[in-house]
Amino acid sequence: MSHHPLLPAKAKIDRAAALWKQLDAEADTVFAAEVDTVQFWDAGTREWVVRLTKAAEIPMEWSVLIGEFAHNLRASLNYIAWELAFLDTGGRMPGRQAQFPIAPIEDWAKRRIQEQVAGLSPKHLDLVESVQTREGQFNALRLLADLNNDDKHSFMQPVIINGNSIHYTIARIENCAKDKSLPVKTAHHNVHVGSDLLRIPLRAHGNRIPHLQVLTQISYYPMLRDGSSFGSLRAIHEGVEAILMAV
Repeated sequence: MSHHPLLPAKAKIDRAAALWKQLDAEADTVFAAEVDTVQFWDAGTREWVVRLTKAAEIPMEWSVLIGEFAHNLRASLNYIAWELAFLDTGGRMPGRQAQFPIAPIEDWAKRRIQEQVAGLSPKHLDLVESVQTREGQFNALRLLADLNNDDKHSFMQPVIINGNSIHYTIARIENCAKDKSLPVKTAHHNVHVGSDLLRIPLRAHGNRIPHLQVLTQISYYPMLRDGSSFGSLRAIHEGVEAILMAV
């Protein structure tokens, strides 16, 4: 039974969408869990410390799913490049090196496009060039290539907890005052059990031990090793889908 030549590429894109939805749903559940903290006076630094003792545990399966997500979308792009080369050369079988190039447009992208998908029509060549990396701009395809290469050749993509915002209120303060000459330290990147969410500098009254009751509220979210949020995965999927629609 014959089918549209780009149907396999669409099937890979659809599979990636299902993986993304699974990740997104699981993240909503995991990050809805409450966090616990412990508070204490650090005499060495003269700070009141709020330390995280319970937080979301990131399943290793997420790293596996991200690898599968990246592989499906990278394969989809390669299917598209192969079919375009086959079409534009009048049915000549592309070489084994044929793949959708992802490269910085400023230097060797055009040469790489010609090497990896030789014979593209001007229309399709313009399409491939138009989605390449621009200096100083976020590029979803560049991130896709990094995720896919990491998973294939180096390691599973780690998922890191990032503190989005930390709000606090001092409900009670005894034997001290805030040292307003020093900043309050807050945790953001790579938050985990044992992280100090807050370090509040204090001035003790005489030899008395300071004591605070601090109410905290933290919101946090998962991110990838390079600092990209999970929302970047959606941007990758939408970018690859847009390329398919433009063909």
